[in-house]
Amino acid sequence: MKPLRATIAAITALAVSSAGCTTITTIRTNPDKASVYLNGQKLGETPVQYNSKSGLPTRYRVQLQKEGYRTEEFYVDTPINVAWAVLLGWMVVPLLWAWEMDSQYNFNLRPDERPAPALPPPPPPPAMEPWSPPPSPPATP
Repeated sequence: MKPLRATIAAITALAVSSAGCTTITTIRTNPDKASVYLNGQKLGETPVQYNSKSGLPTRYRVQLQKEGYRTEEFYVDTPINVAWAVLLGWMVVPLLWAWEMDSQYNFNLRPDERPAPALPPPPPPPAMEPWSPPPSPPATP
């Protein structure tokens, strides 16, 4: 009976580990229409969806850009899916597929409040010669 149990466990482990689950993650911003970059590659404008594959723990670099707002850059670490970890905890290989991105991330963009570049001061007026009265007419005899 033990060989049968070991065979079933091995087949189950192989099937689950080779399947590779996909998670659909939605990235939203307030306001919408921000450009989203994941590990340097543009995904599109928010709201945008990303299909991530479950697997080993992964760190994603996310950048959000929108004109008039600060460019935001941060990292998202894939958390472990506790349900998968509990369900497959007795198998080591499938446990490696228990890390996945959350289904949704929401971000509030901050307005770019840097002061506008200062305008240079106006040039000084051109130098003027001092005023002098017009010459008096010549005296007549």
